[in-house]
Amino acid sequence: MTLEVKNLTKEYIRGRTAFRAVNNVSFVVRPGDFINIIGRSGSGKSTLVNMIACLLSPTEGSVEIDGLNITSLKDKEASVYRNSKIGYISQGQSTLASLNVLDNVRVPFHLSKRKGTSEEAARSLLEQTGIAHLSEAFPRHLSGGELKRVAIARALINQPDFVIADEPTSDLDVQTTAEIMNLLKNVAETGTAVIMITHDMEALESGSRTFVMEAGILTERASDLSRSGTQPLRCRK
Repeated sequence: MTLEVKNLTKEYIRGRTAFRAVNNVSFVVRPGDFINIIGRSGSGKSTLVNMIACLLSPTEGSVEIDGLNITSLKDKEASVYRNSKIGYISQGQSTLASLNVLDNVRVPFHLSKRKGTSEEAARSLLEQTGIAHLSEAFPRHLSGGELKRVAIARALINQPDFVIADEPTSDLDVQTTAEIMNLLKNVAETGTAVIMITHDMEALESGSRTFVMEAGILTERASDLSRSGTQPLRCRK
């Protein structure tokens, strides 16, 4: 599937003055793309990806997946579509404290009616992300890197076409950052496109394309970064 962002704009009123947090942004995401979005805090990066994920409505423009304007969907329709097509890894802690690791990963599967069960797929993803031994553990007992692995596994449980990751390596050490980036790179190598916000310049090496966001304006910069031949996560059908 192809995702196309067309003239996307988000305008807010600050005092009596209107300003554009995202200003007329357009780009295309194709299967297997690993897109990095970098920029200063407050430049509009999170606002942009939240609109792409249907978590925020644009003032103007659209986000289309294979020609379907998902920004025009009603809230319930958008939630169902997002749950099936987009895996979202938020910047902060997003696990449910009352559920163990296995059940946290299974949650998105049960937000819509689906055939079959989620346990086998969830256990497979925990194995691939290296935390199968933590399936019965609760979030309060996990490290920051382990929590990110849970978030990645959960984002993949519904075999999405796109994964959006907002600062997935923030507050992680160098080794854990490298491991998380390798996981995301493997995801892209299966054909699932990855859109990642990052401040980590070393993390850019995992991407195939890099965009810079400044004052709401997105600009693509030339890049010849290549991916390494690693064994991919089996997250696609």
